[in-house]
Amino acid sequence: MNIKQIKPLSAVRSGARRVANGVKTTIRRFPIVSLVITLAFLFAAIAGANYLRRPEPEPEIVRSTPREVSVYTIGQAPRIRTQAKIEKSGVIRIVAQTGGIVQNIRFREGQTVYKGATLATISTNYSGGQVLTVQRQIAEKQYFNIRDTFDAQKDIIGKQRAIAENTEANNDKLREISEKSLEETRTLLDLNTTLLNTIDTDLAQLTATNSAGSNRNAITALLQSKAQLLSATNQLKNTIRTLEYTTDPDQPQSKLSDLSRELTLRQLEVQEKALELNKEVSHLQYSAALINESLAYPSAPCAGVIERVHVRFGQSVQPGTVLFTLSTNEKSALAVALVSQDVAANVSRIEPTLITIRGKTLSVLPSYVSGEAVDGALYAVYFSLPGEFISEYGNDSYIEAEIPVGYANTSSVVPHIPLDAVHQTQDGAYVFILEDGVAKVRKLQLGAVFGQYVEVLNGLRSKDRIILERNVINDEKVVARDL
Repeated sequence: MNIKQIKPLSAVRSGARRVANGVKTTIRRFPIVSLVITLAFLFAAIAGANYLRRPEPEPEIVRSTPREVSVYTIGQAPRIRTQAKIEKSGVIRIVAQTGGIVQNIRFREGQTVYKGATLATISTNYSGGQVLTVQRQIAEKQYFNIRDTFDAQKDIIGKQRAIAENTEANNDKLREISEKSLEETRTLLDLNTTLLNTIDTDLAQLTATNSAGSNRNAITALLQSKAQLLSATNQLKNTIRTLEYTTDPDQPQSKLSDLSRELTLRQLEVQEKALELNKEVSHLQYSAALINESLAYPSAPCAGVIERVHVRFGQSVQPGTVLFTLSTNEKSALAVALVSQDVAANVSRIEPTLITIRGKTLSVLPSYVSGEAVDGALYAVYFSLPGEFISEYGNDSYIEAEIPVGYANTSSVVPHIPLDAVHQTQDGAYVFILEDGVAKVRKLQLGAVFGQYVEVLNGLRSKDRIILERNVINDEKVVARDL
């Protein structure tokens, strides 16, 4: 490089420095104007870069044939999906009703049993002793003893009642005898009174004629006779008073006799009822002991086939432990769906519920919808399953059910549409409506969500056909595939 080439380069640098100094001087003098010019150049650079990076527009795809889409027609009853529990009535789980040790298992899987057959034996200890059996034996002995002596005790009570009756009859006879004796005693008293009067008259005469004591001996003899008569008279009077007292029915002695008889009869009546009650209670205690003993010998409630034995010999079990699974010939099954109160009140009784069982769809109507909550705040919807589907699922298993809520041709007043068909944006919600083979956008005003459906307050009319596919565009030609 020679000097001639270097000088022009120095001149360029010198000129650049002068320009830079000029720019700095201008910025210092006009800072706001300089900032605005700088920002304008920056925005212009960004816009130019975006324009250069813009992708080329894709060619518009022109469909030769209309797209096939699924549609939902306003007027159909909305459906909710839920799980339904299978409850079989022909499959019975026999559980232990008392604790103990399994001593004997009398049947195995696959064997047929009859109603009342003893399936196993449960003992209190490992040696085979059973307390419930001993209690049953005690109750049995007590009942048999009362039963065997019952007639003899009733006979004793009957004889005691007869004694009380005969005692009263005897008292009546004695009262009659006393009345006759009273009459005779009164007659004797009258005679003694007459004799005493005669003696008094004789004594008066003898005393009046007793000169020089000539009648002393006669007077003494009469006085002795009078004394004897007076003693006899006093005894007769006392006897009469006693007989009058005993024969008078208004006196306490007669009343005591009647009360004693009545009391004895009442006591015997109570004793007889207590005896009968004791016999009945003893029989009930014996029956209760038999029932308690049967808990240690679980039996088949009906005829059937042993599907499974859940225990083994020597195993300790508690009340509620499953022992056997028994299947009967008469089987039925219910599918029970638990739903909220609002759903239960609007379950359709006209449109069938769709139940899926192992890939097969079954249409059934609800057999009953509970009017009260059966599981917490949930209500039950019951479906009877046909016999050919009973063996498809086990007891307490779950299947899928689509339950129609409401009625067809009534939801046009306040229609419900599937949530999957609604497109949500910042501006609002909209759906695609099939009109004359073309997809048209329709803006909606939505209400409450109801399961997998949403309430439409405004924007739809009766018989509108809503496109369920989400990959359609406005004014696209489509063909309907109704649900």
